[in-house]
Amino acid sequence: MSMFPRVIFNVAQSSVRRGLAEEGTRFQIPFQAAKTFGRVRFDAEFGPRASTVGRSEWLYGVVCGFDVYEQTMLMTELHDESRMNFSRHVLTLNVGLRHEFIENYILIVSMGHELRSPDEPTALIGYFGM
Repeated sequence: MSMFPRVIFNVAQSSVRRGLAEEGTRFQIPFQAAKTFGRVRFDAEFGPRASTVGRSEWLYGVVCGFDVYEQTMLMTELHDESRMNFSRHVLTLNVGLRHEFIENYILIVSMGHELRSPDEPTALIGYFGM
């Protein structure tokens, strides 16, 4: 189990003008719990996100991972964001891969799609990190 508070803010306002980042400062306190059953791993997350611009939200989701090899894991995630009264959900489904080359070099790749969004057409989401 874990909990880690974090503050999210923009260093450059040009990112907001170009639509790459959200306006304002946000504060999150996600609570997480994880459990491993052999080669299968489960992770759940729940917590509030307060914002200086717009409404505050709840964030919650579940991740399931399967160890394909000792260093490689396939994962799927169902993630939701909603207003504090649990209305206006943005539900996202992601699939991904995590591969540990050596202890300090880990590749993470993820692709996802918003399944439900109240304001806009659903979006395709991608992530690549090393």
